[in-house]
Amino acid sequence: MSKRLSDKAKPRTLIYTVAIDYPIVEATKPLWLRQSEISNCDFKVINKNYLKKGSIAHWNKYVTGRVYPNYDRYLFVDADTIPGGKFDVDQFFSNDRISVCRDYFMLDWIFNSLHFFDELLPLRDFNLDNYFNSGVIAYGKEFLPKIEDLLKFMEDNYEKINLIYKKAKELKIAIGRDQTIINLYSFTSKWDLNFLPPTFNVQYPTRRGDFRSIFNNSSILHFNGLRSTKVRNITQKIKFYELENSLLDKEFIKENKFSNNRIIFSPKISKVQYLKKFIFLKLKNIF
Repeated sequence: MSKRLSDKAKPRTLIYTVAIDYPIVEATKPLWLRQSEISNCDFKVINKNYLKKGSIAHWNKYVTGRVYPNYDRYLFVDADTIPGGKFDVDQFFSNDRISVCRDYFMLDWIFNSLHFFDELLPLRDFNLDNYFNSGVIAYGKEFLPKIEDLLKFMEDNYEKINLIYKKAKELKIAIGRDQTIINLYSFTSKWDLNFLPPTFNVQYPTRRGDFRSIFNNSSILHFNGLRSTKVRNITQKIKFYELENSLLDKEFIKENKFSNNRIIFSPKISKVQYLKKFIFLKLKNIF
């Protein structure tokens, strides 16, 4: 019996992303499809605009109640994210709360965003320590009405928000599209937030030290707009890591010790040479 059939009693979970004119998804989608299968989830890419007013791509992360209303749980991931070695979908959810990760990066961007959107949703007593990143959001079906209320608020105030975007653009200041809006709206609406550990949304992973260690110990890696070609190279590297780990695990179990066939990564050896060694090991195991 397949894993999907044996786990059919589990909550129906949707992992989804938005990729409207965002080609980076072609590099990250295969990893999310595979992870969704492993996690007994569905994976969807929203690639067209479902807004009743306006056409801001980022806002389509909040259309799930309109487009996919029949799931028990929803995990939104930015198109420039990939699952890490510690990904466990069940750990993202917390009853009737919405789960997010705090955002401490690009503080000037955060300050500018809060300043510009203050005329839409006044800051008042907003606590900057609770500012979160909207690239990874998890919530249950009970939270869908609140997500819909947020989306309706943005659509109803589309003209005003668009003027804020234009003003910032004229001053050549980046303020994002939805992140600060959901932060201020959730604060004024008194949403109950569940703050996840930072490893559930590791931003700028290529700048955080040894990438392999970061991948192995994180739930989600978030590349924050890194160019598609670089992300594609990274995903290929990850597949290579996994192939090596899989082969080494089999060798370890077979011999109950690390054999002489253990391959250590070295920048002096090309990927082609590694692949040849992997093929040799596989053939050796088969015959």
